[in-house]
Amino acid sequence: PQPQEDSAGARRAAAGGMGKAKRQENSNFAFVVDLKAVLALKPEQRVKWLGRACRAVADGDASIKHVFDVLSNRRIVQGIHAKAGQRMLRTLKENLYLFSEKQQRYLQEESPLATEFGEKASEDERAAPAAEGSAAAPASSE
Repeated sequence: PQPQEDSAGARRAAAGGMGKAKRQENSNFAFVVDLKAVLALKPEQRVKWLGRACRAVADGDASIKHVFDVLSNRRIVQGIHAKAGQRMLRTLKENLYLFSEKQQRYLQEESPLATEFGEKASEDERAAPAAEGSAAAPASSE
């Protein structure tokens, strides 16, 4: 086995008549979305991948369902620092129009990217030190 297949190799494998509906579905798209491949990417590469994936969906070269499935997986945020996560969330928000209304709601409110790097998450981080500081101040003045 080769260490890493190029996208043309992945397309050939997907079109190779494996006899499974999922394999046949992938063969219609030039941009193959694979969860394992995305999770193997470094954080900065995941940011770039999301931009490319959204462009591919807009051009009809990738499946929006597969992109949604990857973005819904909680492991997508593992190892991603705040700056890269916020960039991914910003890219996602710029491309929300590609998703159905139900998917948009999920991606904005409940998805791993939204819960880890969204406005509520950053508000919670800012509120926690402030709450600790205000709790410590009265204790020290007594």
